[in-house]
Amino acid sequence: MNYLGLVDQLISISSDDQDLTSLSFAKEGLKKEKVNQFSEPDAQKKFVYYLRPYFIFRLYPSVYETGQWLRLTFDDYLRGINKELKRKGKD
Repeated sequence: MNYLGLVDQLISISSDDQDLTSLSFAKEGLKKEKVNQFSEPDAQKKFVYYLRPYFIFRLYPSVYETGQWLRLTFDDYLRGINKELKRKGKD
C-alpha cells in the first residue's frame, strides 16, 4: 500500500491550515522513516501513529472526546480516510 500517496490525497483535498500542518507532519514522518518499505503490519502501525493527530483532532474529534480513539485500528483509520476522500470527491 502507498501510505505516502494516501497522505498526498488528503493534502490535495485540504484547505485548512491546521489540517495541512497535521498532514505535513505525518507526511514528513512517514517519508523519513521510509514507511512504504516496511512490512505491512509495521507500516500500518507507523501510519496510525503519524495520522493520529489529524484523524482524532481534525477529522473525527468526537472519537477523542468519547475516548474511542484508543480502540481504533488501522482499518478504522483507512475507512475514515476513504470516507473523507469520497465526501470531497477524491476517491
